[in-house]
Amino acid sequence: MAHLVALMTDLKAGTASAPVTAEHVSLFMGSAQRPGLLDWPPALAFPALDMLRLVLLAPSAAPLISGSLIDRLVALLQPSAAGDPPDKAVSLMVMRAFANLAYGPKTRKLLAGAASAVLDTLATPLESGSTGLRLAAGTVLLNMSSLLKDTSALAAQTALSADATQLQALSLCAHTFSVPALLQPTEEETLYRVLVALSTLLSLAATTHATALDLDMPATLRALELPPTAATKVTAQREALLATLGSPWSKH
Repeated sequence: MAHLVALMTDLKAGTASAPVTAEHVSLFMGSAQRPGLLDWPPALAFPALDMLRLVLLAPSAAPLISGSLIDRLVALLQPSAAGDPPDKAVSLMVMRAFANLAYGPKTRKLLAGAASAVLDTLATPLESGSTGLRLAAGTVLLNMSSLLKDTSALAAQTALSADATQLQALSLCAHTFSVPALLQPTEEETLYRVLVALSTLLSLAATTHATALDLDMPATLRALELPPTAATKVTAQREALLATLGSPWSKH
């Protein structure tokens, strides 16, 4: 309990300066002798995940995080043994944790090996999640697309694995643009972030540009019936994407 109180005090002082220690991380992951906060039943895990997403923003946490943490987070987004969907509040916090992991230069490398598994978790919240959950999933897609552009983060991936992940992200963008709810004013920020994610993916290589054309992405973008109230940044981003897709690929 003392470690938990100390961690909360540090987080309230600011995540950038929070001195996260191995003992703090063990509070979440547990050990052979003691279960961690992430071992709680999913319905009770919300407070722990709310703290964890903040911990993941602290640079001092990066060296202490392992792939097993990401596996645990992915598992929280799976249906229960009885087939029940994951808890909505838990899903939101896990998405925010993924977004923070993919954002931080020191933590995004941890996601490289699990990029496909993380992308697999995004389709459902983007398609049928609440506004907050959909925005969090869109942020993960945006940050993951940026991660795919970070060659240092992907150094351990094979070329075949990287190509497959890029195709997966492109397909996810195309799927998201087909979701009618994304055209509602309340979902505009999510739509914008997915548009920017696509722009980032198109800049990766000539192959991603060609794949987007194979997926008929220009027609998908033109079919987006943006409301008259759509923000300028949304309409401008779509037009920029159409211009990019209508031109030969160039590195930018």
